[in-house]
Amino acid sequence: MTTKQNKAYENVLEKIKNYIERDHLKPGDRLPSEREMAEELQVSRSTIREGLRAIELLGMIETRRGEGTFLRPYQSYQTLSLLSTFIFQDPATKKDLAHTLSLIEQAILFEGATHYQQSITAEWSGHQVNYWKKRGYKQTFQVIIKHINNELLAKIWYLLYAFRLTLNEDNKESEVKQLFERFDQISVTVKNLSSKEDM
Repeated sequence: MTTKQNKAYENVLEKIKNYIERDHLKPGDRLPSEREMAEELQVSRSTIREGLRAIELLGMIETRRGEGTFLRPYQSYQTLSLLSTFIFQDPATKKDLAHTLSLIEQAILFEGATHYQQSITAEWSGHQVNYWKKRGYKQTFQVIIKHINNELLAKIWYLLYAFRLTLNEDNKESEVKQLFERFDQISVTVKNLSSKEDM
C-alpha cells in the first residue's frame, strides 16, 4: 500500500480517537457513518471499514445492522492512542510486523493441524479451490481460527493482519494456495511425530 494510503489508515484511527475525546462520548453513543468518515477524510469506505473493524476487535465499538456504529463500555480510550502510536509511528514495529504475524500464524496452523485437522479440512473441502481464492486469504484462514475457538487469539491475529494490509496488498490466489500447502505440510509433520511417539 502507498504512503498516502497508509497515512489515510492512520487518520481513520486518529479521527475516531479524537472524535471520542472531543465529544465526550459515552457508551452507547453513535459514531459517524462510514460514508461520513470517508467524505471527511477523502479516503475509500473500505479503508474506513478496516479501521473500524480493527477497533471493534479491541472491544471499543460495536456495529448494529441498520443502526450504525456505537461506542461500547471500555476501561480506557487511551488504548487506541497507544495502539495507533505503536503500530504506525515506530519504524521498527512496521519492519517486524510481517515476522510477528508469520510467527502467530505458524502457531495457529500447528494448533489447527494438531487438534482440528479433520474438521478444518472438511470445511475447506466443501467448496472448490476457486471458491476460497475468490473469498481471499483472510476468510480462508478464519476457518482455522473458528475451529480453534480462541477469541483472544483471533483478535490478535486479525489486528496484525489488518495492519499488514495497510502495507501490502492481499494477493488472494497465491496466498490461499500457499495456505493450503502450509497446512498440509504441518499436518503431515504432526502425523509423523504422532506415529513416532506411538512406536
